[in-house]
Amino acid sequence: GTSAVSPLYSALMMRINGALGRPHGVPLNAWLYQHRGKGFFNDIIQGDNNGYNAGKGWDAASGLGSIDG
Repeated sequence: GTSAVSPLYSALMMRINGALGRPHGVPLNAWLYQHRGKGFFNDIIQGDNNGYNAGKGWDAASGLGSIDG
């Protein structure tokens, strides 16, 4: 779940930032949201997370969904 994946992606971004010599989080986030719905993520449309329900598109339960990799 998120408790395992979140630190892994944080570490990945730190490695990318270190390799490229500058922060890339803000540009990456903007790019991800501009390209949502184009096959980069599996949309999670069922389930909930502490009272937040998943649905079509971005939602508080699953964000953009899981990465389609």
